[in-house]
Amino acid sequence: MPIDPHKANIVIYRVKQFAGSAVLTPIYINGKKKSPMLSNGSFQTLTLDPGKYIFHTEPGNWMTPIARRTEVSLAAGEKYFMRFKIDNYQVVMFAKFELVEKEQALVEIKNMRLSLEK
Repeated sequence: MPIDPHKANIVIYRVKQFAGSAVLTPIYINGKKKSPMLSNGSFQTLTLDPGKYIFHTEPGNWMTPIARRTEVSLAAGEKYFMRFKIDNYQVVMFAKFELVEKEQALVEIKNMRLSLEK
């Protein structure tokens, strides 16, 4: 699918992992819930206006009490790949987003399914 030259395209994915695997994660952009739940081993694509965005999850539940915020600047006509990951440190889990190079992301999402949960 061609990229709209006036929009930014971002693929957000969640590598299948045991830590936090039961947690369905809504994605928040600039403080507002903007996408369906991101389940373990899935991805979704968002089309956004160019500009600065802060991506995060909903903090405060028992599984991910700390949600780190990731700020990115998106340019028109560009495609980005962002990995969602849950890391654990002792008994506390940390949810975070990180930009990933296209080549690495394509390998990681090769066998994933599109996330359609609402």
